[in-house]
Amino acid sequence: MTGPALRFAIWLLLVGGLAVLAPARVDAAPRLDAFPGYSGSGYARLGTHYPLAIELQGDGPSLKGFLEIGQGPFGGQPIRVPIELPSGTTKRVIVPLFASSANFAGMDVRLLNENGKVVAERLGAGLTTLAPESVIMGTLPGQAQSAPGFPESTANRNTGDVRPLAARLDSGLFPDNALALEGLNSLYLNSRRALELKEPQIAALQSWVASGGHVIVAIESATDVTATAWLSELLPARVAGGGNVAASGVFQRFLGARTGPGFGVLQYGRQPIDLHVRPANDSGESPYNKLLVDTDFERQNLPIVGLTPVPEAETFLVAGTTPLGVSGRYGRGLVTALAFNPELEPFRTWKNRPWLFARLASVPAQLLGPDHNQMWGGRGIDTVFGAMIETRQIRKLPVGILLLLLLVYLAVIGPFDQWWLRKINRPMLTWITFPAYVALFSLLIYFIGFKLRSGQSEYSELQVVDLLPRGTSTDAALRGRSFASLYSPANNNYALKSDLPVATLRGEMRSSFGLQNDAGRLNLQLNLQGFQASAYVPVWTAQGYVGDWTTDAEAALTGRWSAGRLTLKSGGAKFARVWVLHDGELRDLGPLGANGELNFTGGGGDKLERLIGEWNTTFSTVAQGRENTFGDSAKQQINATNWPAAVIAASFCAKLNANDGNNQRDWMWPNGFDLTPNERRGDTIVFAWQGDDTAVPRLNQFSVLRGTKAVMYRLVIPKTAAEIP
Repeated sequence: MTGPALRFAIWLLLVGGLAVLAPARVDAAPRLDAFPGYSGSGYARLGTHYPLAIELQGDGPSLKGFLEIGQGPFGGQPIRVPIELPSGTTKRVIVPLFASSANFAGMDVRLLNENGKVVAERLGAGLTTLAPESVIMGTLPGQAQSAPGFPESTANRNTGDVRPLAARLDSGLFPDNALALEGLNSLYLNSRRALELKEPQIAALQSWVASGGHVIVAIESATDVTATAWLSELLPARVAGGGNVAASGVFQRFLGARTGPGFGVLQYGRQPIDLHVRPANDSGESPYNKLLVDTDFERQNLPIVGLTPVPEAETFLVAGTTPLGVSGRYGRGLVTALAFNPELEPFRTWKNRPWLFARLASVPAQLLGPDHNQMWGGRGIDTVFGAMIETRQIRKLPVGILLLLLLVYLAVIGPFDQWWLRKINRPMLTWITFPAYVALFSLLIYFIGFKLRSGQSEYSELQVVDLLPRGTSTDAALRGRSFASLYSPANNNYALKSDLPVATLRGEMRSSFGLQNDAGRLNLQLNLQGFQASAYVPVWTAQGYVGDWTTDAEAALTGRWSAGRLTLKSGGAKFARVWVLHDGELRDLGPLGANGELNFTGGGGDKLERLIGEWNTTFSTVAQGRENTFGDSAKQQINATNWPAAVIAASFCAKLNANDGNNQRDWMWPNGFDLTPNERRGDTIVFAWQGDDTAVPRLNQFSVLRGTKAVMYRLVIPKTAAEIP
């Protein structure tokens, strides 16, 4: 090789070596942050939904894949959410999750590409589940440093069980899904922050209030309301002008009074669950009555805006003749307008300011006093619906027969085998007879199990649908719960799906202990609209699921009071039976045909308390029976002919057995399911039953040989509507 050729070859080797040794270009991985609970507060209420906010920053190339959410040791299978993250963008995703266990400690969130490779993750995001009796008020304050808060009770300061919580939210991470708001009892909203909410967030807020929530709006400026059309329509008062009023005992008297939001006609659907406890240090006096007067605050003049209550609104806080607090109904919920901003002076330094928020949010006095409140136990109301729809093909072996089989088995392999072999003088045959006995009894047990549990595939679904009318139109928002039971005669996977705008799927909540709420192998994917899932059901077993959803549709049933008469009108659907609950009495109006009409003037029904008493023991028995592997199958089932009455009774969860005085709860239910607050404030409640139909398509995407379907509509008509001429 000549000199030039040699030098050229060496140069090529050097360039190639440098190319090999040079570091490869590494694209920046996306940044992932996860905030469980309300805006990352890390708190949720047991037995209801809560939001998981996920923020993604795409610093590298565009990515298409999935978010995978693992909900800790008691949360079941991971949930997947499809995601597209363009390069250089930030995306925020709100995922509604269900707090099914008091043992829930944290979750792992991973971002996967299309090949299933992890490209970013956030592990161990902590979550604390408060008791169902706890109170969570979400807050969207105008100033973070003066956000609302509750008094800290000495007894409950270190108790994460029933502690009242004010969780500060962020408008950017505010849920755009009504299900994710259901864990809140109330929401404090500064009027200035209302301007920042986007349409999906506004729709979620309105849906949440209509289904029983309570929003407290502190009006900082009249222009905040006039510039925000949806807020102006939401408020129970017209806003204009302003001025100043003297504090002079107005607020101190309100703190000690049992009036305002949460009492009487101003009750709302998401009231705190009644406490049934034996206080450790019961003084017999409300802590509100022990508050000292802040003389500096009492001498102040307060800047306010002018409020003019709309018809049917209630003024609960007034200075002379000037309204300071007005509440009005919005569907099943409540909207409260404050003429003042409690984040500014002189409220900001008022010593009793936390107690004002506690009164507005209806925090029970028991949670604020010196007593240590600790609740335990509790069965989910889901078990009652599971007892209705679970297959009758499964029959349980009574414990007595099981023990008898065991005694016979022990007698055969022991004394009988020894006596028989001695009689024929062949003791060495025990090496043959003993395995034969084991095989024989194994076949016998298999045969018994086959006879008890074999059968055909079966899917049953019972829907409970709340009708939330929108003004005078025929449209309504539907908040539905689809209780489903799936029985499989073989090990198999089954497809479940919903295409509704807002929908999710969870396992049946049986108790407050996480290990009892496992839905089995449920692979769930939440889509932009609805979900799809694959449920694995082992041979000869039944799994229970609950689909939670919301959608808009023409109201299947409407009702209106006029001149002392309630007129019910149906749409295109016909109802097998219709009941009206009014003034504590439940009356059966009989069937209602398609495009038909029924009239009701009151009276002539049975007491609701009587119906509750008839079902109390049955509900407890079936719930307990469903937790036992052996026993009497009939004691864990509710026959189809009794389903309508059982659904009505279960709709008043707070009236079911209360273990007063022993700190043990009986029942737990998701926020918004219980109609007791509406019954207490005097609303008329209509139940309409369809025995072989559904409000929305069923969840199953497979054919079955057996099954049932039914739907109960629930319509709440405010008491004040009865006064409209």
